[in-house]
Amino acid sequence: MGTPASELLLQAEVERLNARVTELRDQLDQANAENQRLRTRIVDRIITPPTLTTLDQSKHEQHAERYLDLVHQMCRRLARAGCDQTGRDATPAAIAGNISIITRTLFADPGSATDLCLRLGLDPHRHNRDATDLVRTATDLATDAVDWDFHAPIGTRPDPAFQKPWGTCDPTTPVVFVVAPAYRANGRLYANQQVFTQQHAPRANLTNYLIRRQ
Repeated sequence: MGTPASELLLQAEVERLNARVTELRDQLDQANAENQRLRTRIVDRIITPPTLTTLDQSKHEQHAERYLDLVHQMCRRLARAGCDQTGRDATPAAIAGNISIITRTLFADPGSATDLCLRLGLDPHRHNRDATDLVRTATDLATDAVDWDFHAPIGTRPDPAFQKPWGTCDPTTPVVFVVAPAYRANGRLYANQQVFTQQHAPRANLTNYLIRRQ
């Protein structure tokens, strides 16, 4: 006699369920493996400290942001004050010229807060607080690893690889003077050199800026 139809149907259902169980077990194994892989990645990120290079770059990136704030905010305020006290019009060229004096005093030819005020024609007693804040911030930024790059071929167009025209200066006209140096560390550029171009600084004014910076 043949196997009753009901038994054949039951046997088929059992085989189907067994196959489904095997499929689900395979999926569970894959899920467990992926879960373990993700857990391992998370643990590695938590317990493995960043490399020295990563920490160093992060530090310089933060310092470069502080440096740009110093140039565009703190230096600008004192530069404008220098124009006001000496009776000069606060033109873009005059302010940029004063900022150039400030950055050179801070990073190229370091001086005290009093020196900074005197080079700008400011009363040291009246502006001592702002000048002191500038000197203190610059000192914090000027670590041994930082290279403040003032070098720029005067009379050539700005090099976009490491120079940035100051404010609204024309990037297609020759460089007249460096407003603020580039921030370099360990051979890497973190902040572009800021340069003033010929469009906003007639040659007659350039002589005055160069003389004042010497």
